[in-house]
Amino acid sequence: MHNHTQNTTTHFSLIADTVSAATATAPTAGDVAAWQPPVYGISVSHFGEAFMNFVFAFMAHAGVPGLVQLMEDKKSAPKTFICAMSTACVLYLILGTVAALYFGIGPTGVKSLVTLNWFDFNGAQDPSADGNGFTIFLSYLVRLYPCISVTSAFVLYADTLASSLRVVLCTNPDGKCLKILSRWIVIWLSVIGAAFMIKIDVIVGVCGLFGVNLVMVFPALLQVYSKQQCENTFGRHTTPFSWHFSKDIYAWLMLGFAVVTAALGLYSLVHSILHPSV
Repeated sequence: MHNHTQNTTTHFSLIADTVSAATATAPTAGDVAAWQPPVYGISVSHFGEAFMNFVFAFMAHAGVPGLVQLMEDKKSAPKTFICAMSTACVLYLILGTVAALYFGIGPTGVKSLVTLNWFDFNGAQDPSADGNGFTIFLSYLVRLYPCISVTSAFVLYADTLASSLRVVLCTNPDGKCLKILSRWIVIWLSVIGAAFMIKIDVIVGVCGLFGVNLVMVFPALLQVYSKQQCENTFGRHTTPFSWHFSKDIYAWLMLGFAVVTAALGLYSLVHSILHPSV
């Protein structure tokens, strides 16, 4: 019931974000002298940031291990997550495109947390207009919803991180008291950390860089190493699970792709830290 309610409110908030920006008339450069016309294309300084966001939110989603454990039919997990992630990716691409077209011509551009763009949303061309009751309601709904969404998902993330730390650091990670204590430690460390670092683009950038290692570098290196071990032990590198993409060339291509994207992500991270207003 809780998950159903959360999903319903999530979809409603996402639809409100997209529809409100799509149906409102975008301001023109003449409305405010400081505004500049939009630039269409790829920003090198922000591409790495966008890709790290993709890695953080989709490829290395922290909630996946916990959700897989709750599934009765674990064989259906790949299909379920492919459908869920693809749907979420399409929805966020639509929201991102619409938000960029509507808010991107403003003096501050699109903010790191897209919902913050609705802080002065009024649905009109004049940015100084007060709006009406409905646009004010939408403004608060879109801005405050992440607090509800993060609070709901935070418990799952804290439990996943606490479980991982117990396995690495403790000899008996399944003790009941240890489980409860580790969860509370993770929760309070996260809350304290949030008090010192509030820039979402920096947080996502750092997490995305670790995610690149988790989903690209380590699997590729593990594949190359395991094939070598298999060759040394059994005199062959193929197994019943080998297929076309088990060839070494794909592992090295993935490593090269990881190096390029990590370099772009690091550049965007440094750019965000040195130019926080951009």
